[in-house]
Amino acid sequence: MYWDLYWLLAYADIVIRVPAELALTLEDGSGDISIEGLSSDLVIEDDSGHLTVQGGRNLVLEDDSGNVSLTQLSGNLTLDDDSGDLFIQHVAGTVLVDDDSGDIEIQQVKGMVSISDGSGDIHVQQAGGFTLLDDGSGELKIDQINGPVSLNKD
Repeated sequence: MYWDLYWLLAYADIVIRVPAELALTLEDGSGDISIEGLSSDLVIEDDSGHLTVQGGRNLVLEDDSGNVSLTQLSGNLTLDDDSGDLFIQHVAGTVLVDDDSGDIEIQQVKGMVSISDGSGDIHVQQAGGFTLLDDGSGELKIDQINGPVSLNKD
């Protein structure tokens, strides 16, 4: 446990180990989160702090703020993000992203990638298809899309 005398707040780093097959539902108010080695479905609600997920099947994520890194998902990803940069890599299913602000980088998705974005750059590389549902501002780069492409850019 650590004490921050300036703010008079206490916090602790917590490590929780669970079987890889255990489905996980997590609600977090603040602080960084790292989840590794799971092979099950994940449901995460995160208010603030950086989030890293490496492994899992289907992931449903609601994130308010902080950077997000998601890799090695064997199923689908549904992500609702308010702010912060997103990095998504190695997803076996589809990816659906609704993002208000922050850069988005997505690589190596076997299924369709669909994005609705308020602001920030978007880079999608190696996907089974791509749909830009909405985009407020920022640069768009797509490369090696192996299926249909639809751009509904305003």
